[in-house]
Amino acid sequence: MVYSALVTLTATNTAQPLATTHTPATWVVLFADPGNTGVIHHGGKNLTAANGDQIPPAGGGGSPQYPQVGVPSPYDLQQIFVIGTAGDSVRVRYFRR
Repeated sequence: MVYSALVTLTATNTAQPLATTHTPATWVVLFADPGNTGVIHHGGKNLTAANGDQIPPAGGGGSPQYPQVGVPSPYDLQQIFVIGTAGDSVRVRYFRR
């Protein structure tokens, strides 16, 4: 089943997970909300704006997807982090069985 979530950043330049509890997913797609005021990056638990990959704005073409090579793998939304400006949002779509 495919799920959707809206994750709103609670602090500027502070990495936060996509989920606060273990949330398994076979694949994940991220979109930056079109109303955002800043750039959002994604990565692992040691994420900073300098070492993360930018999430393109919604409607701006491709978006980060896990798994990036198209092979189903188990992911945990609690282990994928985003960083940006407080109040900006990331739209998350994910699949889990």
